[in-house]
Amino acid sequence: MADRTFPLIQTRPGFGPGGSDEIVRLGTGIDHGDGTADMVSEIGGTPGRVDVADLTDGHGHLGFVTRLIYDE
Repeated sequence: MADRTFPLIQTRPGFGPGGSDEIVRLGTGIDHGDGTADMVSEIGGTPGRVDVADLTDGHGHLGFVTRLIYDE
């Protein structure tokens, strides 16, 4: 499988203007198709290789939903 690029997006219900959903771009990455991705955070930090499952595991805190949107 070829590498696929994606932004990592988080939806935060009720945190936007007037109680709307806030959409936050957390970073960008390249999914290597082997369960790993190279990530670059939007808010700093060290770029590096991560497990793809770790990017969305544990979402749901305060109703937040984190997802990868593949550039196809």
